Amino acid sequence: MMNEVIEKPLLLSAGQTASLLGIGRTTLYGMSSSGALGPMPIRLSGRVLWRRDELAEWVSCGCPNRERWQIMRGGKNE
Repeated sequence: MMNEVIEKPLLLSAGQTASLLGIGRTTLYGMSSSGALGPMPIRLSGRVLWRRDELAEWVSCGCPNRERWQIMRGGKNE
């Protein structure tokens, strides 16, 4: 039997992001619209996605609002 390596996706859909954060999709979109969610989504082929690594880093930093998050990251992904 062959060992399969299942890699975690680098980009997460709204549903996956909400699940990872333990919130609902409506809450996720509300947080993103208001700036309470630090990481900005990425638009790719008409989809709205979030970077898994940035979400993990954001949570480990205490979930600062977007303005503070951008300052902390030196303006990356503005």
